[in-house]
Amino acid sequence: MTLANRPRTVDDELRTALDDVRALDPALGDRVATLIDERDRSRDTEYLTSTEAAEALGVSRNTVKKWARLGYLHDAYRTDGGHVRIPRREVDRVARLERLMAETPEPTGPSPEADETAALPWRS
Repeated sequence: MTLANRPRTVDDELRTALDDVRALDPALGDRVATLIDERDRSRDTEYLTSTEAAEALGVSRNTVKKWARLGYLHDAYRTDGGHVRIPRREVDRVARLERLMAETPEPTGPSPEADETAALPWRS
């Protein structure tokens, strides 16, 4: 099947409609394009429950919920039922950070930074 002969998809129709909207109102067309892009990105994101994230990170569910609330786990959200959902990419990012922090040797002797890092929200 050639490109010219393939059936039009919903996305093809949406892009054609977007071109029509842009011709009428460029600002509205840009806003619609942004919404389409956000929709496409959200389709590519796998979300984990707080339990799944806790197991992957080796911490408690309450810690995951706290990290989500404090913003340490970016783009986490609550469902209408109150359940926390965390993007897998964020769980992977935090796992890498936690691993790097664990591999970093502790400084010897007192340092002014020691008091600051002790107060980080994800370490309390």
